[in-house]
Amino acid sequence: MLTIILAIRLFAASQVLLFAMVFSMSENPIRVRASGLALALAAICYLLLPTVQYSASEALFYCMVLFAQLIPVFLFIFVWEMFEDDRTLPFGIWLLAGVYLGLSFWAGWLWLAFDAKLPLLQIIVQLAKLVWALGAIFVIWHGRIYDLVEARLKLRRILITSLGMLVSAIIAAEIVAGEQVPEIVELIGMLAIFVVVTLINLVFMKLNPAFVFVAPVPAASRYSDIPTSQDSAAPTSFEASLIDNLEKLMQNARIYADHDLRISDVAVTLHVPEYKLRRLINEKMAYRNFNQYINRYRIDEASKRLVTEQHLPILTIALDVGFRSISSFNDAFRARHGCPPSVYRSTIQPDNAID
Repeated sequence: MLTIILAIRLFAASQVLLFAMVFSMSENPIRVRASGLALALAAICYLLLPTVQYSASEALFYCMVLFAQLIPVFLFIFVWEMFEDDRTLPFGIWLLAGVYLGLSFWAGWLWLAFDAKLPLLQIIVQLAKLVWALGAIFVIWHGRIYDLVEARLKLRRILITSLGMLVSAIIAAEIVAGEQVPEIVELIGMLAIFVVVTLINLVFMKLNPAFVFVAPVPAASRYSDIPTSQDSAAPTSFEASLIDNLEKLMQNARIYADHDLRISDVAVTLHVPEYKLRRLINEKMAYRNFNQYINRYRIDEASKRLVTEQHLPILTIALDVGFRSISSFNDAFRARHGCPPSVYRSTIQPDNAID
């Protein structure tokens, strides 16, 4: 059975390598490609560990063990970079990743250098892996209601979620079984990895041969009055009318100020199917994310009020235009103006504020 398991590990590693090679040459943003390649390389290290344990140098083997430990972290970062449009990874996440790396390094060093095993430390590391994997699943699930890209919505529901659940299942099995995972459990796990990765490659080679997960959106179009995608045809009369009604709803009713506004709410108000509204905003107005669209109006209003209502605190304005927190407001404001709202308020004259 051990020979079969090793063979499946090699087959799975070859499929991950194929994905990494194609993905590295894709047109995805550089941060998405970098995080995806890191995840793929960590997965390859994990799959190849038993085959190099006695043939590779101790230093190389230890580096591969440590890199394989980072799979859940790389999975979380990859998911974030792919799905969280215009949102940089918070500093707290990087800090937690550093703490996790330190714990993993300590546990691995004790094991390899001194053959010392601290069960409590190992359980903590395994639970941390599970938390990272479940966090990735949460990011996928939580952002689905704002995603406007149909292909990426399918990716949320099928591919990445299955990867996250697969990692979680493997970690859970390791927690229960400890280091000595039964061969039958390992065989099932390796088969599952091989099948999932192979299906991912087959699906994308058929439906998305370029492996483009995040298509770039022209930056100049994001905040124009009616941005249009360069790759789509001109709106039909129905679509033009719907765009006009949508713009009036935003400008006159000011519904963007609702913290809990969802695209389903707008679709109901406009008496149009939600999928049609998603497709319209994505394909005809060049937005990947519903929050990108409504933040355009929020930032427009906030920009004006920052200089015309100097007596109001920035937080008050941010909450009043629809943002849930000052951090999300600052991120969106910097993406728009290239500076924080406090600097904008002190340098822009009222006559130059956005009308």
